Amino acid sequence: MVGVGSGTEALCIALESCGITAGDEVITVTNTCCPTLSAIMACGAIPVLSDVDPESYCMAAADIKKLLTKKTKAIVPVHLYGQTADMDALLKVSNKYGISIIEDCAQSHGAKYKNKRSGSLGLLGCFSFYPTKNMGAFGDAGIITTNSSALLDKCRLLRNYGQRKRYQHEFAGFYSRLDELQAGTLNIKLKRIYRWNERRRQIA
Repeated sequence: MVGVGSGTEALCIALESCGITAGDEVITVTNTCCPTLSAIMACGAIPVLSDVDPESYCMAAADIKKLLTKKTKAIVPVHLYGQTADMDALLKVSNKYGISIIEDCAQSHGAKYKNKRSGSLGLLGCFSFYPTKNMGAFGDAGIITTNSSALLDKCRLLRNYGQRKRYQHEFAGFYSRLDELQAGTLNIKLKRIYRWNERRRQIA
């Protein structure tokens, strides 16, 4: 897990860690907030928009294959309203064509897909902790999740100017660290998120 300055920066760093660069195409969904597209374009990549599933309003997995080109390098499903996209279908496409899946988990704190948490299904997961989210920090904050030690290392370098030791930069990076005030706030809220989510389900 890598703490960063915001959910948008989490997406941007995750994409960069996968080698997404100018001219690459990244498939995401039409029904999302503009930061998803902003992160893709910040890497110089081209967003390609898929249709939505009429039941979940998440990415329509059946629409993905016809959007694939030789330039497609990643898929960014957006888990929306606490629901996850159809990850089994998306992972089949990912495995068949060797395309990275980076989950946008800004609205899926604590959500599960077949008993697995959002953010653990793709190559990387990106969470926003903007104050209006189910689990919001005091201000802007985000995290990146991954099971890849190589990508974890790359993301940690990218968020801190590309430096492993002070003033020794391995490549150009960003300034996007999670500050202590936000981390402290989130540590307190993390103990309550499942209770809060259950209350939301009861109200819904």
